[in-house]
Amino acid sequence: MRVHLLLLLCLIPLFTLGQSLKKGLNSINRGKYDVAAQQLYGVLEDESENPGAHFLLAQMYSSHDYSGYNLDSANKYMLKSAEGLKKEYKTKELEKLQSSSGWREFTVKELQERINDEAYQVAESGNTLESWNHFISVYTSSPKLSIATEHRNELAFKEALKSNSAAALKNFYESYPDAVEVPAAKSLYDKLFYKEQTADSTWQSYRMFIDKYPYSPYAGRARDNYQRLYFLDFTRAHTIESYLAFADANPNSPFVHVAEDSVYAIATRANDVDGYKKFIADFPGNRNVPKAWERIYQIETPFYTADVFRKFMIKYPDYPNPKRVQRDMKLATRQYERFRKDGLYGFVDFQSRDTIFRAQFTEAAPVFNGVSAVKLPCGKEKCPYLYACVDGTLVNRYPWTEASDFFDGHALVAIGNCAKDSCKYGFINRFGEWTVKPTYDDAFEFNEGLALVKINSVGYGFINTKGEEVIKPVFADAGSFSEGLASAKSPETGLYGFIDKTGKWVIQPKFNKAGSFSETLAPVADETGKWGYIDRTGKWVIKAQYDYALSFVQGRAKVMTKVTDPKNPRVSLLQDKMIDKKGKTVKS
Repeated sequence: MRVHLLLLLCLIPLFTLGQSLKKGLNSINRGKYDVAAQQLYGVLEDESENPGAHFLLAQMYSSHDYSGYNLDSANKYMLKSAEGLKKEYKTKELEKLQSSSGWREFTVKELQERINDEAYQVAESGNTLESWNHFISVYTSSPKLSIATEHRNELAFKEALKSNSAAALKNFYESYPDAVEVPAAKSLYDKLFYKEQTADSTWQSYRMFIDKYPYSPYAGRARDNYQRLYFLDFTRAHTIESYLAFADANPNSPFVHVAEDSVYAIATRANDVDGYKKFIADFPGNRNVPKAWERIYQIETPFYTADVFRKFMIKYPDYPNPKRVQRDMKLATRQYERFRKDGLYGFVDFQSRDTIFRAQFTEAAPVFNGVSAVKLPCGKEKCPYLYACVDGTLVNRYPWTEASDFFDGHALVAIGNCAKDSCKYGFINRFGEWTVKPTYDDAFEFNEGLALVKINSVGYGFINTKGEEVIKPVFADAGSFSEGLASAKSPETGLYGFIDKTGKWVIQPKFNKAGSFSETLAPVADETGKWGYIDRTGKWVIKAQYDYALSFVQGRAKVMTKVTDPKNPRVSLLQDKMIDKKGKTVKS
């Protein structure tokens, strides 16, 4: 009897709790949440870990029709309820718990999933750091924790980027060390930190950065900027003395070479032989000494002739590359001829028949002054010119669209589209360097030290070999200099006269047309358009009587006169003949 009484006493609490759970469940089902709360909290007072009570409370707080709806509370009780799944219960005890509360593994997981999903939707709708951090810290059983963490990290990274500060980026990767954005954040942090620390862009700030942060990925850039700015500050006077002092004080600086180059540029600013010679004598250890010698060689050998090279060797016995001069002198004594093969041109030594250039050029001029203007196949409608040298090298510094032979050490070339009148003319030396930059709309070869040039908006004028404007471009038309005079068309009268090398009229403009002086006479046309010849005073020597006339060569000149075609009276023909300086007809 006593045993049954003890058993009954043990079952009374279980029965009582079961009845309370059952009542709580019924109250929830009827929507009486306040009553249910009293009943369920009462159960927890007696049994704080009761999974059924926690389950029903989670169900109550997650009900949308409950005025106290609170997902955080629902989640708290849900987690406590889920802990009960790990415990072992007696069969009757488990059956009582399940029947009185509906607590089962699948109902727990189902409710837990619903709570987590609703909480995720709340965090997603807010989409703030606070909403995501709250979800991550509270809803620890959600399978979407990793996705929520990714969203949180992405949002945090974006906000750190908006701040555009190194501190914000550092705070991000320290707060979220596992975020996929951490490498990018660290990289940007390094960049911004470097930028902030060197914001004044002085060599002092770069030097401080190097000393304080030697392992920064921007230490190398800081060092480069420091060295550059320190060099510029040290040599701000831009004098030879300042560059020499820098090189002496900073022998390991990468800007020592720049200092040497600056000394060279200043010392040889005049670009003349004396300047280069003085540079070599004053700064024998400068790395530009070979360049100075090369400039001397170029200036002193404008023409590719054996005599020029021979004189150079005598004048400069200390030239460091005598083999080059000997080679050029030998090459200059030889003759070269073009040959054609498979539609392409090449060059051979006339005596030895050695091939200088294989057949590879689509165009090739005869060799003159050691070079030839040539074209290589380029697959374009208009291929640029270059120059082939008899030493087997090609000079191709610029895409020259027109190119002439060398005269007086200069070649007239053009760059741009000459077919559309949009090219510019200038002059180069035999090394392909501009002696006169391409700034003219038209130009002609040098004659007697001057070249006729044209600027479309101004007119014709003359420059010297240095590109200096000797006679201003004020003429409507002009011809090249010959025997000290050049024909020119007055912009005021539209008539031709002759000027000297200062641009002054020697023969006043009074002719309709004019050619060049040759053998003291020049062909000119009078107001009727008839041609004759004048002397250097402008006096007629052979009266105007021809329809056209050319300059004298070896005492004779060709003239032309219109005559009627005997076969067709309506057609005029030009009949030419040769005359002497007295205007008498001579045999051709």
